[in-house]
Amino acid sequence: VSPDDSLTAGTSQTIPILGKKGQSVKCQVDLTVVVGQSYGAGIALTSTLLSNIEPGQNRSTSITVTNLGNGPDNLRVASSSAPSGWAVQLEQATVSVGSRHGNDDSVSMSVTVRVPSGALATEEIELVLSVLPASGGTAYDTATLRVTVAAVHNMDITVPSTDQTGRSGTDVRFPIDIVNEGNVRDSIRLSAVSQTASPAWGTSFETTEGMPFSTIDVDPQTTLRVFLVVSVDGEEELENTRVTVRVRNMDDTNSADADNDGIPDN
Repeated sequence: VSPDDSLTAGTSQTIPILGKKGQSVKCQVDLTVVVGQSYGAGIALTSTLLSNIEPGQNRSTSITVTNLGNGPDNLRVASSSAPSGWAVQLEQATVSVGSRHGNDDSVSMSVTVRVPSGALATEEIELVLSVLPASGGTAYDTATLRVTVAAVHNMDITVPSTDQTGRSGTDVRFPIDIVNEGNVRDSIRLSAVSQTASPAWGTSFETTEGMPFSTIDVDPQTTLRVFLVVSVDGEEELENTRVTVRVRNMDDTNSADADNDGIPDN
């Protein structure tokens, strides 16, 4: 007798064994077979991608665990280890499910992933979620969850010196520190938008190596020093000009003015 698992575990089937002479039954014995339990399970994710989670925030998706065996079972759900600083939390570590022949053969739960506050936009991880026997052993099934980090643009500017004196016909260099407080490399444009001297004195921007530029890339969570170079054109003592410099993040589309300072937030 080779029973299958088309019936719930514990179900008994009676098989009559007949002894015949021709078509006449001369003897009979009943063989009772009790169906044993088969084991197996599947795991599925509602979403296999949690995209653009902001640093320091978390997001969840649902896991469905389904019993593929023919009897009630206890199953364990586990996740692969997350990188340092990341956190993964399963709503339940073990679940009880009924036979696949019943209506309670599956259970849903949530998995929550938290992104570290210092995560860069280029970071991406994959978590392998497994369903296993509660008593231990190899996994019945796995599912992969991919997680990506949202790009956050944030910039600050410091100017160590806002007032300098120079001889006519020479250049003075004002240091400008661009602080990229975001988590993504940004393209920063500097421009002199106004000046009090008329005619205007010459202005330009240079790197610390003396290379001229108008747009420059700044890596995330770093500070880059550049210089505003002003050519002193005045001939008389105490002649001066006041230059207003605007610094704009070309990769940040947020042109609102949340702090009402008259300058776009980017």
